[in-house]
Amino acid sequence: MKIGIVGLGLIGSSIAKCLASTDHIVYGYDTSETVYEHAKEIKLVDDIKCLEEMANVCDLVVLCVPSRQVIDMVDEALSGTATVTDVASVKKNIFEYVSTLDKDKQSRFFGGHPMAGSEQSGIKAGRADLFRGRLWVTVPPVDSDLTSFSLIKDFISELGAEQTVLSAAEHDNLVAYASHLPQLAASSLMDLARGKSENNVALLRLAAGGFRDMTRVASSNPKIWNDIVKENSDAITNSLTEYIDVLTKVRDDVKSQNSQAIADLFDRARKARVELPESAKLEGEYDEIVVNVKNEPGTIEKIITLAKNINIYDIRIEHSPNGAEGLMTLLVDSDTGQKFEDILNKAKFDVSRSKLTI
Repeated sequence: MKIGIVGLGLIGSSIAKCLASTDHIVYGYDTSETVYEHAKEIKLVDDIKCLEEMANVCDLVVLCVPSRQVIDMVDEALSGTATVTDVASVKKNIFEYVSTLDKDKQSRFFGGHPMAGSEQSGIKAGRADLFRGRLWVTVPPVDSDLTSFSLIKDFISELGAEQTVLSAAEHDNLVAYASHLPQLAASSLMDLARGKSENNVALLRLAAGGFRDMTRVASSNPKIWNDIVKENSDAITNSLTEYIDVLTKVRDDVKSQNSQAIADLFDRARKARVELPESAKLEGEYDEIVVNVKNEPGTIEKIITLAKNINIYDIRIEHSPNGAEGLMTLLVDSDTGQKFEDILNKAKFDVSRSKLTI
């Protein structure tokens, strides 16, 4: 597969470094002359090509730039035959723009967001293991092409990430809580400590592991985060309102010395933190079968029936935004994958199969 990466900062360079151990041909491009020269110097990619060239020679183009730049670039990225994805933290505004393009271009754009990163930025911060065991969100178009979806899925799997599918609205709402709120909370706490330290220089010297862990992301790129806050303002505002309500209750419980309420908070939070998922628990080689299913009575039951004598380890169903169809993903043993694919093809289902190493 030929893969083009536009933007060779933390995410783009990490993708390139991860793909270096594969057979894919990787092209790169960056508007920064310094980054451009460094990429050539360390042989980060196989060749440098502009976006127009990538659109016509690549199977997949990955736009590793902020969402506003994605909007500026996506029409040209879709001008050829390539499937296009991005890594931006906000999706609704991108899909609003893509919806104005012709149907063929819309069908080849899949929003993407790796839930991985670092407070560091730039090409030198890139790591080959950045996405390993991490969640990668895919936002498919309304009329999702199965071939393009399989290509995106295989790409994510190659990076060692685990795919999940959301709509643009679902994505923006959830990341407001999971990513954007923590950034604002960390920056606010760090700014509070900074202000207090002006009158007491010992404060920041007293900062131990807990404070450093909570404020780590406060050193992230301010320009990127300022854009994210603007673009996802409504969802972030809602998350901040709820967080303020929670903190207000905590303040009141502390003031009234409600020890039981505070103890219950610590206990709930501790249990929730311990249970945070890290990565998939299965290990070994499996086949991932993706079936295009119509929203009709009995369709899922028919597929399960066809899997008689085949051990299914996992089933996931992702509905398309229009509700008329969806994608059913089944995880089976590698030695039964081909058999199951043949059975489904014989039953006239649209099927894609790929190897998956966990």
